[in-house]
Amino acid sequence: MDDDTRTRLGREGTRIIHQIEDALDSAIALQGQLISFLPQARKDAGLSAVFGQGLFDNASDLLSDLTQARRRVIEAHRSAEAVARYVGYVSATGPGQNKPPPDGVVGVPEMTATPAALRVIEKAA
Repeated sequence: MDDDTRTRLGREGTRIIHQIEDALDSAIALQGQLISFLPQARKDAGLSAVFGQGLFDNASDLLSDLTQARRRVIEAHRSAEAVARYVGYVSATGPGQNKPPPDGVVGVPEMTATPAALRVIEKAA
């Protein structure tokens, strides 16, 4: 695989994974808003606490499901990074994003790489 193909595929895969992560984060935030809204709406409507419990249970279960889906996407992201390293694609974070340290590393605010550890995959214009 040539460097141009490697770069194109790496960027496209990264874009897709980031879109999924962003979509799940948005869904989790919206679901949290719904869960926060339900008890107050029940009170404002003057309904008993037992009214709508099934809806509240389902909304809470969905939040848990979304959280598990997010965890799976993060696992897939890490697997994709391992494949990228294997094929020689050097990934980078987007603006304002820091990669966390590898699992098991404690007390490191972010990963840093020495210039010697990086290779150029695209020259700036």
